[in-house]
Amino acid sequence: MLTPEYCTKNKIKIYPRDGFVQTAVEDVLVPRVGVTEPIKITNGDKSVIHRFEVMQMPGDTISIGLDIMSDLGIGVFGLQAAHNSRKKLKGVIHAPDNDSVMCDAEPPAVANHSPVGTPEEREKLMAAIQPLIDANQAIPKSEFCQLPGALIELPTPHGKTAYRRQYSIPFALQPELDKAVAQWLDDGVIREVHPVNV
Repeated sequence: MLTPEYCTKNKIKIYPRDGFVQTAVEDVLVPRVGVTEPIKITNGDKSVIHRFEVMQMPGDTISIGLDIMSDLGIGVFGLQAAHNSRKKLKGVIHAPDNDSVMCDAEPPAVANHSPVGTPEEREKLMAAIQPLIDANQAIPKSEFCQLPGALIELPTPHGKTAYRRQYSIPFALQPELDKAVAQWLDDGVIREVHPVNV
């Protein structure tokens, strides 16, 4: 992303666009300004041609996203992928030079079991969302999702048809496909149709 000020200062052409940009803050949308002309960005021996989103930000700001960082040879390292546990264990860390150091150590991570907060906080949260979980589980499996945008329509002009043949399923995956179709039939999500050739 570039700011309009940066584009003006560096004589970069902006092509206006309508709409909004979803920011990292939930439910905060920023009106679109536009996109730049294609710009060549170089980092060492790597180059990328990219059209930046132009957006109001503080100062003469340029922000390079993850979508082009790897193409420029820029990596993201050392970022936390999980929260820190509140529990600490006393432990021994063996340093590379084989000296042992006593320190506070995090408990070992357990897959799919990393609760956040205290048991009381989790219980309060579950009590608050349980009615929603119950309502969701009460929806028959044969019903369509009621969320906006869940039903997609592909309108075609009157009297026209559109057809694209299903791509072939590899033989190795056929048992998995049969299992999925059997489950959908059992759940009532789909039903068998006997087409009539005309």
